[in-house]
Amino acid sequence: MNYLNTHILLNFCKKINQVKYSMGWGAFMKELKSWINESAYTVVFTGAGISTDSGIPDFRSPGGLWSRVAPIDFRGFVASEEMRVETWRRKVLLDQEIGKPEPNKAHYAISQLVDVGKVSKVITQNIDN
Repeated sequence: MNYLNTHILLNFCKKINQVKYSMGWGAFMKELKSWINESAYTVVFTGAGISTDSGIPDFRSPGGLWSRVAPIDFRGFVASEEMRVETWRRKVLLDQEIGKPEPNKAHYAISQLVDVGKVSKVITQNIDN
């Protein structure tokens, strides 16, 4: 990440904090829209929070998956056949729990930004396809 990208990311994080305390959501969204319009290369990075409105529980919040079962560390997954089997068992159960989720407003908004060329890449750590 170069200096300019780092600077933009840090400013974005500061702006999010300002929204919480003073700026107001509408003003923040207006500024975010301006940043996206002025940007030559915008990347969207999402986490589990984007999919909770689709009925998919996140992993870390109270009541999330990790409050019910301990995560399986990658090293344990690689080293142990038992852990690999357990990982797949959990995956099947989780797929049954979440069913066939539908995209929500945030998913559609990002898709539209990609379609009109305002977002170059989407990086996600989500499990909802």
